[in-house]
Amino acid sequence: MRPTSIRLDEETLDSLDGIAHSLGRSRQWVIQDAIEQYLRHEIWFREEVGKGLADIEAGRTHSHDEAIDAVRKLGINVE
Repeated sequence: MRPTSIRLDEETLDSLDGIAHSLGRSRQWVIQDAIEQYLRHEIWFREEVGKGLADIEAGRTHSHDEAIDAVRKLGINVE
């Protein structure tokens, strides 16, 4: 691993230390875990948005009325 550094305000650092202590882990472990989770989510989200945009470009869409009808068929009341 390559080292890096960040600056955190006292409140964030205190929260970080509290979480690390409660987990029995190091500050570095909590930071690395948080960044890895964030990156996995961000990559997934961007991929899903890309799929949605591709659907729009390909004309694979539904009208508002079609969407409302589909929701109602699920038994959900839509006003």
